[in-house]
Amino acid sequence: YIDSMLLTNHLWSNRIPWDPEGIASTIPAIGSTLFGVLTGHWLKSQHTMEAKTSGMLAAGVVFLALGWFISFWLPINKILWTSSYGVFMAGWALVCFALIYWLVDVIGHHRWSKPFAIYGKNAIAAYILSIILDGLMTYIRLKGPSGRYVKLKIYVFDHFFMKIVGPK
Repeated sequence: YIDSMLLTNHLWSNRIPWDPEGIASTIPAIGSTLFGVLTGHWLKSQHTMEAKTSGMLAAGVVFLALGWFISFWLPINKILWTSSYGVFMAGWALVCFALIYWLVDVIGHHRWSKPFAIYGKNAIAAYILSIILDGLMTYIRLKGPSGRYVKLKIYVFDHFFMKIVGPK
């Protein structure tokens, strides 16, 4: 409603006017970013590594519970980037990050993380590679079971991902 009142010529559709990056969803997105900034400040603090890990884990659990609680009034919805979604996903991010921080930095199990470190140091190259792969998977066509040619992207989705997770 807010977006349709303020962004009348900017919305995606005239039939159902909405914008997934509108004003109402920008505020929770900024909040999600600020959770990350606060986590960075926490990591730079003088606390022990164990205290940092337990603090992130505790905050993550609190945010998960808070996001779930808020969802009774404002559903968790990624497309709209609701406040409940932002808080809930910040909770998941903190829990996952705390576990990885504990594994890699606190107890020193870092050999498994080498591919992720390489990826993180070459994020722009990885992004460009994803664009190239997307183009190739759209351009390359395979013969489907019906005899018609199908884009490789659709073929992989139908024959790999759909078999793992199903349509829902």
